[in-house]
Amino acid sequence: MRLLKRVLSKLLERGVSFLEGIKKNERIVLVYDTDVDGVASAALFLIAMKKMGKEIKTTVPSTFKRMGMGGTDASDLKTLIKNFDRVITVDVPVDLIERYLVGMKKEMLVIDHHPGNDLNSRRVVLINPRLERPEVYQPVSYVVYKMFLRFLKRERWLAALGTVGDYGIDDCRDLVKIKSKKNIWRTKYGKAAMLVTSYIAVYGPEKTLRMFLASKNLDDVVHHREIKLASERFKKELKRCREEFWKNAEVHGRLVISEIKARQNRVGSTLITRLATENQEKIVILFERDDNLYRVHGRNESGDVDMGELFKKFCNGGGHKEASSGIIRKNEISDCKGGIIRELAKFTGKRV
Repeated sequence: MRLLKRVLSKLLERGVSFLEGIKKNERIVLVYDTDVDGVASAALFLIAMKKMGKEIKTTVPSTFKRMGMGGTDASDLKTLIKNFDRVITVDVPVDLIERYLVGMKKEMLVIDHHPGNDLNSRRVVLINPRLERPEVYQPVSYVVYKMFLRFLKRERWLAALGTVGDYGIDDCRDLVKIKSKKNIWRTKYGKAAMLVTSYIAVYGPEKTLRMFLASKNLDDVVHHREIKLASERFKKELKRCREEFWKNAEVHGRLVISEIKARQNRVGSTLITRLATENQEKIVILFERDDNLYRVHGRNESGDVDMGELFKKFCNGGGHKEASSGIIRKNEISDCKGGIIRELAKFTGKRV
């Protein structure tokens, strides 16, 4: 809490003023990302708001995954939120909000941890630890928990689950007690995060949000009646895609590039996280086919390549230094792959 108090105290005050200023007749929508951190941070935010007497009834899972490819999902999201007086987002990347939502001139509270510009203005309040320390990595579940600590003491387990699910350890030691990143998925919160990822993939983010809101502790989530079935289905598909990844893999020195066709949501992002954890010396790029599009995932645990900048340049995407994603059209894959290989020539061990 000390870091946030020192770095973001004025913004936190503006954020509190934003929330306190909500009137009973105002229409408020909460937009959240669809991974474990995004859904957990949405649940934490809703719980805190309810305890503050500011109940938010409308939530929308972010559809930014396909944005920029014809504009369909961007238009859908704009249509969904256009009639609301205020928009609150959690774990939705700053650069995508800047690109698609700021122009709507809505009163907005943005809570995020991705790299991006400072969007603070008369209408927009952005709370992001990276504003002061660009290198810090604190998932939004951690940020929301710290913001509303006096309301969320009983939900520490949920904050830890979301934080671990987004690979947050080093800058969240006061919440998460995990010694090594390599062992993260063997811990109780790591295992639970994988179960939740399965549940999101099979049943969707909205049902997962409802499950979190109905749960009193981690055991309620782990022993949820539908989560075992979701996990079994997800594991089977993950195993198949892992085999497909290595069958199609191109190895260029430290760089490993491959392609899969997943039959369930979130398999690609889960697979590459697992592969990067197991192969921390490698730079791993995964092209996930989705009709006429490719979702591109990149991981570099060593941090000696800025994956966010790489994906901005070649993959219509962005993200963190160690982990990024993007979307390209099917006919762009050769240019994208070739650009990545050329850009990373010094890591491939070959002259390109």
